[in-house]
Amino acid sequence: MKSFLLYTALAAFPLTVSGFPRVAQEAALQLSRSVGAVPRSNGKRAVMFDPAAQLVDVTGAHAFTPPDFDAGDQRGPCPGLNALANHNYLPHDGVAAWIDIFNQTVSVYGLGEDIAAFLAVYGAIFDGSIVSLDPGYSIGGPTSLDENILEGLGILGTPQGLSGSHNKYESDASSCRYDLYTGGNDYKLISLNMFLKSVNENPQFFYAPFAGVIASTGGFSFPPRMMSNKSAEYPDNGILDKEVLKSFFSISGPDDDLTYTYGHEQIPANFYRRAIGNEYIFAEFLEDTAMFASYFPEMISIGGNTGTVDSYAAIDLGNLTGGVYEATTLLEGNNLACFVFESLLAAAPDVLKGGYSDPSGPMSTLLDNVNTLIGNYACPTIESLNEGQFADYPGAQTTSTGGGIL
Repeated sequence: MKSFLLYTALAAFPLTVSGFPRVAQEAALQLSRSVGAVPRSNGKRAVMFDPAAQLVDVTGAHAFTPPDFDAGDQRGPCPGLNALANHNYLPHDGVAAWIDIFNQTVSVYGLGEDIAAFLAVYGAIFDGSIVSLDPGYSIGGPTSLDENILEGLGILGTPQGLSGSHNKYESDASSCRYDLYTGGNDYKLISLNMFLKSVNENPQFFYAPFAGVIASTGGFSFPPRMMSNKSAEYPDNGILDKEVLKSFFSISGPDDDLTYTYGHEQIPANFYRRAIGNEYIFAEFLEDTAMFASYFPEMISIGGNTGTVDSYAAIDLGNLTGGVYEATTLLEGNNLACFVFESLLAAAPDVLKGGYSDPSGPMSTLLDNVNTLIGNYACPTIESLNEGQFADYPGAQTTSTGGGIL
């Protein structure tokens, strides 16, 4: 499902795919014209570089320590979380409480508290257990180490961890192992290339509302926003150079002999996080998502391959949502965020039934969590998703391990 493109140059990816049917021209035109209507963050903030406050400690207790997989250490699809565990900002075994994941992604990377809280709690709900005494999840796969933190209260089966969260947290068209030599804003091209590559190569490719539009897009926007190294010269966006990327993505060696070592992601020495007060907040993430969509409407096209490569078919959003949302107006006002999160709330009850003996508590927590992000958006409610729309997509089918489409 994930594409591990460790050494492939960006130029090797085609920018067009003959088998990919275009999003309707009307929808594309509407998306491009309406990008300016997406809610924006509150203007450009003056950013001051404070080296003492922004330097991330990678010495002493936080020196890099490689994972011991023989002892059961877990590492998964998120380079940022892997690096936090490797530097002991998170438990080195890779099983963490959501509050620790929240605290460390904010303090080490400068992720906004609104996004950090949502993602940490979301991970505990769908990939671990939110009903335990110390709710959290594995940043890798299922593990007996969960018993130390999750307590097994009300859980059906074994939590699958972040690595087992396909179509819930993790998505096809991943950025996780993309071309190392891309800088500046070229990452928006990579997002399309990975999408098209998945269409070309994965007969079960599926791009879900939350796991696709939010999680996959986040995989492309997070590295340049939070892994770039800040300085007095570049206090706001920083510089994301090759060596920093190699460190965060566990790549070593010269250009002609690159080596990937699974799970060995490192925070580089002399790394300066985003400025205090300039955290990457939800409003800015929506701006990035809208930017992707304005260039490449495919990136918010829900659908997938229908069992063969190059068979991509988009789902009619009107049919999926009972007419509440349409593709042609998805970037007007708050519609994109509303569609994604209202779809999440509509789909979640069936998914949670596969993981909890009583899903009402996790569902209540999820609802509260979503409301902290979009509660003031006045979103039209999706009463139910027409999940018959997923029948033609093998990659969208529910699994016996509590799967489902989010």
